[in-house]
Amino acid sequence: MTLAGLLIIVALAQPVVRPLDVRGEVTTEAHIIAANEGFVWFTVGEADSFRGGGARVFRMSRDGGAVVDVIAGRDWRGVDAAPSSFTGVAVRVGGHGRGSALFTFDGEFEAHGRRLRSPAPTGLGIIAAGSNVLVFSREGVFLSTAPGQAQRLGDVNSFVEPVPSTDGRIALAVAGDAGLEVRIVDRDGGLVDGPPGRPVASAGATFLVERGQQLRNEKDELLAPVSEVLLQRNGQVVFWRPDRTVQVTDGTLAGTRFLTRTPSLLTGRFAVSNLFDGGMRLESFATGEARMVDERFFGEALQDRIVDRARELYEDGGIVRRAVHDCDWRRFEPATQELLCAFDGGLWSRATPDSPEQLLGVLAPMGRATGARLPLVGPLVRGAALLVGFPGPTWTDGVIARTFENEGVVVGQSRGKVVLEVDGLTLVDPVSGARTALGLNVQWRAFPSLRELFIQRSDGATCALQRLDARGGFEDVEPVCLRELVDVPGGLLARDLQLGWLRWQPEERRFGALAITNAASLVDADDEWVHFGTTQGTFSSEEGFVDRSQHELLHWKTGKVLRSSPGSRVHLTPQGLFSWRDGEATLSTRAGEEFTLASAWPPLVSFTSRALWVVTN
Repeated sequence: MTLAGLLIIVALAQPVVRPLDVRGEVTTEAHIIAANEGFVWFTVGEADSFRGGGARVFRMSRDGGAVVDVIAGRDWRGVDAAPSSFTGVAVRVGGHGRGSALFTFDGEFEAHGRRLRSPAPTGLGIIAAGSNVLVFSREGVFLSTAPGQAQRLGDVNSFVEPVPSTDGRIALAVAGDAGLEVRIVDRDGGLVDGPPGRPVASAGATFLVERGQQLRNEKDELLAPVSEVLLQRNGQVVFWRPDRTVQVTDGTLAGTRFLTRTPSLLTGRFAVSNLFDGGMRLESFATGEARMVDERFFGEALQDRIVDRARELYEDGGIVRRAVHDCDWRRFEPATQELLCAFDGGLWSRATPDSPEQLLGVLAPMGRATGARLPLVGPLVRGAALLVGFPGPTWTDGVIARTFENEGVVVGQSRGKVVLEVDGLTLVDPVSGARTALGLNVQWRAFPSLRELFIQRSDGATCALQRLDARGGFEDVEPVCLRELVDVPGGLLARDLQLGWLRWQPEERRFGALAITNAASLVDADDEWVHFGTTQGTFSSEEGFVDRSQHELLHWKTGKVLRSSPGSRVHLTPQGLFSWRDGEATLSTRAGEEFTLASAWPPLVSFTSRALWVVTN
């Protein structure tokens, strides 16, 4: 779809909602990946757990809201820019905004894709503070203090838990002749000695170190006994004491106090903990006063509040709901005032035009795993409209929505119609509401897919199978006992009662058996290949863990099945079929070309519509 208007929220002195001029082929999902005092970098497009990027990367000026392209396409490694084992990371997803440039593993990018020199050939982690960026790689530790510039950081080759501060410094515990020694990258990029101990957190501009299970600040003041740092945010640090009580500190003696519960979220003013029976408990840092709220918040913790989509939770327990969604709100049922819209991968509802938004369900596909029938949240094929199952079955094409909570038992969707178990079997047009009763008795069970609708009757040993034809009647199909149907981009698959894999052959009106192992699960599919796999391994004291997983690939047009050797890796990518085994990785492109590279261990593979990334050992 083409999106000409997008709403984005930035944390300024007060909440601001701005329409952004974003043009081109994008989706309705946006992610902020970096921000500083002058700019916000964000992507518009779907993200995944390995790549925090999107279809394109944009930069928005906080002064005026002007938006420019920075990276066109997902041809960049938008992985988490700081390993999760590091304490106090400042960069969480995608990169670090330094001045007007975006710092990533692939270098720095200015407006319109002007790329500055990459600081290190193989980045493993990034820690950023102000204008200083440390890049940890197999070649050593590199320091970049200005765009396009980087140099190796002295003789620092090993480090423990780098900690950034808000004033542009970074503390490192490095290996020295006498054990661990603290080095601090100063604001100007120089390397100076730090206080004795192990840096474990920063309370704003103050480093906290642990020495002999004692938490101390840079003035060497003893704050409290400590065994583990739990959370840090907005200048506040929460930590376990050796007696398993919890304390919070702002880096000063006066600002160190006990908490009554272990928090799950931390703002600059209060801590939030979940209650077993629902709701949350708020505890003020200034007064110690506790308040209860009846809702759960899982959003972003800011200095003075928690933002969870359109809701904001404040220190006094007040909840503010803001209309931040630029939705095309539609009233589907003329008899009610309820409005619905699709935004940010979710289906939203308003009871009345003035009511706050409520998230009904997530519209993203739920994957292709099979083995249990989940007709209400099945995989999408070529952007088909989706039927979701909560709070009641709701059909949506992203603009129009219709709920089926009181319509009867919903068994799925087929050929654009919702299939109900009402009067035997009934098809409902989700746009017009027109109903067609098929008049079947209870001996028939419906098997709907996005493309076809089958009905099956079983006498225990054999099954009768029929298919809904174009005239609205049923025609006989070669008998087989179905367990489930699965839509894939190339066609329709099924499994029988013995978990054998079948393929619908419409010309012959039959399901043909595939030479795929019964225990194999459907992993992925595109127009050319269907990928099945079995996951298993063995462990012994002599060999350790041995991966014996196998992959089977069905070529959709020819029916040919390829089998991999145990322990291999296979990926379906837009560029072609990528596989690894016996120390060699191979890409077989759709054009018939073949490329190979040596890799002793299975490589990390990620891909976009425009580029394939392979990280080897």
